[in-house]
Formats: sequence, structure tokens, C-alpha cells
Amino acid sequence: MTDKVTIEIHSEGDVWTNRDSVIQQLRAVSVDQVVIIHTRFEGISLAASGVLAVLGDWVASTGRDSGTVKVNTPNQYETIPYQFENNPTVPHFFKPSLLKYHRACTAIDPDASLFGLFVGRYTAMRNTMARDMLHGYSDHTVISVMNTPRLGATNWWDPEVEQIGSLDNFDLMDHYNHVADISQSLLQFYDRFQIEIVSETVTLGDSFFPTEKTIRPIVGSKPFLSYATRGFLSRLRDLGFQTFDKLWSEHYDQLEGADRWHQIKIVIDSIIEQGYDRNLANKIVQYNYAHQKTITNSRHG
Repeated sequence: MTDKVTIEIHSEGDVWTNRDSVIQQLRAVSVDQVVIIHTRFEGISLAASGVLAVLGDWVASTGRDSGTVKVNTPNQYETIPYQFENNPTVPHFFKPSLLKYHRACTAIDPDASLFGLFVGRYTAMRNTMARDMLHGYSDHTVISVMNTPRLGATNWWDPEVEQIGSLDNFDLMDHYNHVADISQSLLQFYDRFQIEIVSETVTLGDSFFPTEKTIRPIVGSKPFLSYATRGFLSRLRDLGFQTFDKLWSEHYDQLEGADRWHQIKIVIDSIIEQGYDRNLANKIVQYNYAHQKTITNSRHG
């Protein structure tokens, strides 16, 4: 029987963090071993992160049959020259444990702040988003920034954003102690705003990886604007959810990176200036609230 070797891809958001280690492990693999590239249940884009390029160079330089390389990842929207080892039928965050997030579906409060932004692990783009909302839209926004220790040189890290603070006083390490449930805790503040600005974990490349950041406004009865990968909203619709293209422009879903955020800010300006159809928004969030329960129960029952 052919041996299998599993090599893990570590990532933080869109960034592949253990590149050198993976290269060393690949060099140690013999030609008669099957290699499983495992993304550790993160939906990072293998192309955008550089993983595919490294694998391609390694396969070519060793003369290895590409059929001996398999990939285990929850993101199977990306076209890759290797077989997927696993076959997830639904994004893994749609699972029974999500039912604990459910609270009563509530109507949007017209007297609440227009926007809510909850920043978790710091990235340069999340810092930009928080800074922009703080400086340009503070009168309309509830902002929470989770306390995060600085690691390495972070010239983009804005001390003013750091000082915003966390509404529930949790920090990054609380996310890993399995006692505090940060995402569930944030739901207590959802009556303070009308529309959530979601900053997803994976935002670059061909990936669809909805996390608790997208689930939270669905179970919290809120419309949302999604800073995520290109086509993210379209793929949510493929799962049966409704998005908000009848309320405001979702042209931004055709974009990624800084261009996507720039377009989202245009939508934010439009909502501030012109308002939005709150009655229709309530109908959409009520539908999504019920649909998420249906997906969770039917596909994981």
C-alpha cells in the first residue's frame, strides 16, 4: 500500500504563513508517497496565496505524477490541477453547533445607528476599514475592535484604531480558550445598529468560505455588506439565501481587495444620503434567518 504524507498549510486570512516549512517537507517526500495538502479547515485560495505555484514547481522539478497530490480543503470552488481528497456538501460553518447562535428574529430598529463593524483579528485591510469608518462615518457606526497583541513589524497598525476597544472586552486569545464565545457574545449588541459591515476571513482569490462573521448577521436579523472574495454574494444566493441587491447596489461583489472596499464605501454613502427600504430589508432578513435554520437542520440532521 502506498504511503500517504499529510502536509498542513497554515494561514491567517489570505496569508500562507508556513511556506518555508512546507517547502522543506515537500523536499523530504519520496516519489512513491501520496501527498495530502491539508488546509486545516481554512478556505484559503491556493492560487492567491502562492501554494499552487510552489506545488507546481515541486511537481515539475521532481517529475512526479500530479495524480499523487491531493488537496483537503473546504474551498472547492477553485480550479486546481489536483484531486480533492474530501467532498464537503456545504460550507462547514453551516453546522448544528450554529443553532446556539439563534435568538428571536427581530425587526430592524429605525432609531439605531446605521452600521455596525466588528473587527476581530487585525489585518491591514480591517485596520483600513475601521479607520475609514471611524474618521468618515463615526456618527453612524457602532465599532468594536478586539484587542490583539502586536506580532512583528506592523507599520500599518493604527494606534487610534487600537484604542477603539472591544465592546465585550474580549481579546484575541479568548477566541482559543473554548470558554468565551466571542461571536455569540457580540449578538448582544445587535440592537444598536441596522446594517452590518462584514469583514470575512478569506477575501482574495477564487474562494467561498463563509465563517461565523457571515452567519452572525443572518442569525442576528441584520442586512449586511460583505468585504469578502469576488462572487461571495452570488454563491450565497446559490445556497438559497437572499442578498440585498433590491436595496442597494451589489456591484462591489464583482471586485476584491481595496477596489471592493472602495465600492462598498460608495454604497455606505448612498445609504446615508438616500436611506433604504427597511420594510423590504426586514422581509429579506426574516427569510435568511429561517433559511439558515433549514440548511443547518436538513444537511446535518
